[in-house]
Amino acid sequence: MILLKPKKYLFALLVLTALQAACSFAQSTIRVPADVPTIQAGIDRAQNEDTVLVAPGVYNENINFEGKAITVTTGATSFSNATSAIINGSTDGPVVTFSKNEPPGAVLNGFTIQHGHASVASGVPGGGVYINDASPTISNNVIANNTGCGVFVINQASPMIQGNDIKQSQYPSASVQDTDCSSPYGNTQSGTGLALMQAGNVHVRGNVIEDNALDLSRQEYGEPQGAGILIVHTISLLLQSNIIRNNLAISNPAIGGLEGGMFQELVMVQNLIYGNSSGTYSNGGIFLSGTLGTPLPTVTEINNTIYGEQEMILVFGPSTIENNILVDPHGPQNPNDPNNYAGLFCGDSLATNSPFSIQNNDIYNFDTLQDGECHLGTGNLSVDPAFLDPTTSDFHEQTTSPTVAAGNMSAPMIPHADLDNKARTVCNTIDMGAYELRPHPPIALTSSANPAPGGTPLTFTARLTGNCNVPTGTITFLDGNAAIGTGMLDGSGIADLTTSFLVVGQHYITAHYPGDFNFDDSTSDVLMQTITGDPTSTSLSVSPNPASAFSPITLSSAVVSKYGTPTGSVVFESGTTMLATAPLNGNGGATATISNLGAGPYTITANYTADTRFQPSISAPVQETVVDANTVTALTASPNPAAVTQTVTFTASVRRGAQGTMIPTGNVILMDGATDLGTATLNASGLAVFQISTLSFGTHSITARYVGSSNFNPSSATLTEAITSIGTSLTLMASPNPANNGQTVTLTAGAASALSGMVPFGQVTFRDGMTVLGTAPLNDTGVATFTTASLAVGTHPLQAMLVTGSSIFSGSMSPVVNEVVQAYDFTISASRSSLSLPSGDWSIMTVTVTPVGGFKSSVALNCDGVPDHTQCVFPGGASVSLADGAKTVQLAINTSDVYGYGDRVSRMMMPPSIGGRVSEVLAVLLFPTFSFLGLAGKKRNVFGTLRKLGLALGILAVMIGLQSCSGMFPAKTAPGNYSVTIVGTSTDGTALRHTVPLQLVVTP
Repeated sequence: MILLKPKKYLFALLVLTALQAACSFAQSTIRVPADVPTIQAGIDRAQNEDTVLVAPGVYNENINFEGKAITVTTGATSFSNATSAIINGSTDGPVVTFSKNEPPGAVLNGFTIQHGHASVASGVPGGGVYINDASPTISNNVIANNTGCGVFVINQASPMIQGNDIKQSQYPSASVQDTDCSSPYGNTQSGTGLALMQAGNVHVRGNVIEDNALDLSRQEYGEPQGAGILIVHTISLLLQSNIIRNNLAISNPAIGGLEGGMFQELVMVQNLIYGNSSGTYSNGGIFLSGTLGTPLPTVTEINNTIYGEQEMILVFGPSTIENNILVDPHGPQNPNDPNNYAGLFCGDSLATNSPFSIQNNDIYNFDTLQDGECHLGTGNLSVDPAFLDPTTSDFHEQTTSPTVAAGNMSAPMIPHADLDNKARTVCNTIDMGAYELRPHPPIALTSSANPAPGGTPLTFTARLTGNCNVPTGTITFLDGNAAIGTGMLDGSGIADLTTSFLVVGQHYITAHYPGDFNFDDSTSDVLMQTITGDPTSTSLSVSPNPASAFSPITLSSAVVSKYGTPTGSVVFESGTTMLATAPLNGNGGATATISNLGAGPYTITANYTADTRFQPSISAPVQETVVDANTVTALTASPNPAAVTQTVTFTASVRRGAQGTMIPTGNVILMDGATDLGTATLNASGLAVFQISTLSFGTHSITARYVGSSNFNPSSATLTEAITSIGTSLTLMASPNPANNGQTVTLTAGAASALSGMVPFGQVTFRDGMTVLGTAPLNDTGVATFTTASLAVGTHPLQAMLVTGSSIFSGSMSPVVNEVVQAYDFTISASRSSLSLPSGDWSIMTVTVTPVGGFKSSVALNCDGVPDHTQCVFPGGASVSLADGAKTVQLAINTSDVYGYGDRVSRMMMPPSIGGRVSEVLAVLLFPTFSFLGLAGKKRNVFGTLRKLGLALGILAVMIGLQSCSGMFPAKTAPGNYSVTIVGTSTDGTALRHTVPLQLVVTP
């Protein structure tokens, strides 16, 4: 650990604090989306003087600079490369907002800004860029397709708007639910491309403002409206080097190009304004209305080119209009308003008396110069400015234009460069309009030696004649269209090129100058340069000769000279067609092999192209004959064999029979014996493909015959294709399996074809081993069914056999299905076969039901042959389930009409000799006595037992008394012998039924 003395510690602390402070104020770069996901997130993180660097992509957001002096950029240097990063307005309001006094250091650069919008309900302006009381820098952007204004500047805002393309913005009609970009001070004026309302000092440089549209269906007449630019209540505006074109004001009285009113100062320098439309007028130029207030507004217009309807200037103070070209293509007067002059129109007594300086302008309206009540000064013209081509929007002047050098060099604010960014003046003269016509300096081209021996250094010199300026830059020297080198112009406008590489022969040398800031481009006249050399001779041999079409042909040449061995290359030609190029070897020989000659005669030569020492030469022509090439055809078929109706693919391959890589062309005919199956064209691989599905059952001899072409001889190939019946397969199902004896079994056979989509037809025979059970036809889905209930108990090997009776489908057998038929029954037995029972009595016996085989259903029990007044009852229920095996149930036989009578009453019956009135008397006597005893017993415990006995005897006495009442007893079975049958019946629908006899003897 290092210990510092107090003074040194304090010093180190101060240094560290300073470093930290410096770091905290250091500029930083925030990358979107690498550091933050959105542009707004980058702005939120940034501090003053930071840079938010945005990568290409589409950013669906609206951003606000929040008063920060930061640079938000893509790095673009012009709007032409500002399309990779798009800010797409996603909510109501402008896409970009400056509304917190942002300074010029707040920079928006290099974006496509689009789809700004706002609804009426939101109450906010829409548009692309909104600048309110701020002074940002808007540069190199494409501001397009916004509803409202492209750029909206209000409330003393003073931005720099430079190098942008502001286009395709629209001001909606009243029927569209969007707000305009009107002033918050209650004005309804609207300008679509650029709107300035209550603005400060605004600079607009180098922009293109184009294709913006304005609908005035809800505006008041007399209010300023401009589709391109609108200026209202603005302190000052500088418009320099802008192009304002093709903007449309849909209805009168709006102006398509620029409209301004109620501003203090407007400076227009070197702008090009054309193609703007206003209402019913085909072109709308500029309308500037002043104010009666003081001080009067001023207008300065220098070196502008305005092509369209008249420029109107009303009520202004001291103004200067010089060096402009003002062209109205409509003629001397506006056909829609005969009171307005064309070209330039002041038209107001106050404006007329204003101290205007209007001189050295070309005010042209296809007629005489119109004063327009403006009191024109000196140097003004009214002539055709001789533009290069107004129909293609080329407003450069021709060399013969009267506007060239006709401007006033004393005009104020003449820029350094014109709209092409070239010199604005030429030797203390200036042209009218936005472009300057610069001279094409003549070039004198000379050679140091002409002719010159090949291989010797040769110097070409280009001398450019300037004016008060000397041309600067680089000269390119060309031999024909090929550049052979460059030279830098010196202070005298001279450039040299020295070369020793020109080959022997004639050369067409020119010098090209691309121009510089003061001069346009120039090209010299052609200098014919001759290079001399040693003579040569060239020979040629061609092998083989004749040759087959597109086979290899070897071209051999020898170039000789008695002065040495030539170098360079030989070009082999047939007429004017180059066949090949080959370099000379060390012996002066050159060889090339070609394979691209079709059948026909050829005249071939070898041309030595010379080098820097030897002269060119050409061989004597050689006549080469190329004949049609033999071919070989091969044929394949798939599948082979194939089934009837199955698609067979036949592929014929045609190749040349000798050397060569060229694939034959032409047609192949496919034959089945003498039957034409079709024609196909060879593809790029020499293949012809046929797909045939109509071949009949049997064997077919198929031939593919190549018919030949202009370069290839015919050939053919044959194969045998076997067509067989379509294979079938058969399945069999039996249901149910296992089945019960006597149960109906359904046999289902399903036939399938070996070819997809085909359904077999025919008759299906169903067999049990070797025994035929029956037959059934296949239906249209390939299914046949058969039913039988005659299968005996046991296992049956069932099988189905398909017989088609046709050559289309083959027959087939199904796999064996073993059907199991099991015994299915039940038995019934009784515990007694006879029963003797007194009349009116009852008795209980049992009945047993036993399943046989697979019987698991229920059996319903009942009795047949029961005599009158006898009941046969199964107390536990008359249905017995045998799902769990045999069941035994009780059977009650009751020889009385009332079931249970014998069970509950007959046991208490007295013998007949004691019946009658005696029982009634006993009941009468005993009942009250024992009832009394029962009541008395409640009071004394010693009588408890007697009480209970008394109650029982009382009840018994009542019953005996009831029995003695003969009118209250049921009927009984008469004595005799009866044959009763106990019956069991299956409930599963098989109707199985079994019985047991019971002999019933009823005694008195």
